[in-house]
Amino acid sequence: MDGRSRTGGVDHGPDDRRLRGRGGASRRGLPAHAARAVISLDRRDGRPLVIGHRGAAALAPENTLASFRAARAAGVDLIEFDVLSLRDGELVIAHSDDLHEVTHGAAVGDVGSLLLADLRGLAPDLLTLDETLAFFADEALEVGVHVDLKSASALAGVARALGR
Repeated sequence: MDGRSRTGGVDHGPDDRRLRGRGGASRRGLPAHAARAVISLDRRDGRPLVIGHRGAAALAPENTLASFRAARAAGVDLIEFDVLSLRDGELVIAHSDDLHEVTHGAAVGDVGSLLLADLRGLAPDLLTLDETLAFFADEALEVGVHVDLKSASALAGVARALGR
């Protein structure tokens, strides 16, 4: 490959800025070409890459071990999950910082303002990043992961966790 991304058969090259829009790479502090290297994986056989968004959220509660297992059983290539940082620095797997969403209506507020111990009381099935990475290692799943950082504060913690 010549170092350039290929998406849908169109070569966008290193100067492509399509990722700079809403939620794009520059909003996360990454240059567009760095993010493109992560998200535009080519398959040599021409088949599309299948990504389980939050696992298999249509088959099991999103961002849970059951959802990750269901995604793998369905044959996905990658499993995407979101990482949020808590007040105590713990990292949890949750798409939204909205406590109402994460607790299925049991509480209101911001997830990031809580300590892990408090959040466990409200959402006992919520996974930490360490638990999630251990699951992928223990299950020896032959699937890639796409970690979506929901805040810049999560980056250092994710780097440490991946280095272990």
